[in-house]
Amino acid sequence: MDVIQIKNRKFVSIASATRILQYANRNSIEDLVRRGKLSVFKISSLSTSLIPLEELQALSRYHKIYGEKAD
Repeated sequence: MDVIQIKNRKFVSIASATRILQYANRNSIEDLVRRGKLSVFKISSLSTSLIPLEELQALSRYHKIYGEKAD
């Protein structure tokens, strides 16, 4: 997992978020963004989008996969 830290906040790419939540493709992540469950920050100079890691860790799916003590 590639974590990018910006101003004391940790972010992951959509591809990393897909792997962390064990989805087969990024469509499920994009659906979570559309439904307002995840925020996405677009970095145009890098042609990528970042998702706050703490938002991933707050999802019930994350806790089902990694348990309550996962970091």
